[in-house]
Amino acid sequence: MEPIRIKIRAWDDINKKMLYPNFQFGSGGKTAGQLLNQEEIIMLYSGVNDKNDKEIYEGDIYLEWGKPVLCEWIKSDSSQGFFICTDDWDLEVIGNIYETPEIKYSK
Repeated sequence: MEPIRIKIRAWDDINKKMLYPNFQFGSGGKTAGQLLNQEEIIMLYSGVNDKNDKEIYEGDIYLEWGKPVLCEWIKSDSSQGFFICTDDWDLEVIGNIYETPEIKYSK
């Protein structure tokens, strides 16, 4: 059975930098907890890339119709969770909530 590959990144709040660990679940793969410390904030890849082929992660701020919008994971009582992030071809990542907190965005 092929292991499931999940892309994540993590914000290291102590060193103020983004980490992109490489891991996989199953077949001897490591978990995010084995690669990262407890201080990091883990963000999932949305499965969507922007118009420059940059991967869009939870916490990214992208331009949609010229307006900054936050890509976020929503969990409700009636679902497993889903991304609020569109797959419009004209999206462009302009920052994220950790490295560019000065960007004002809408949800």
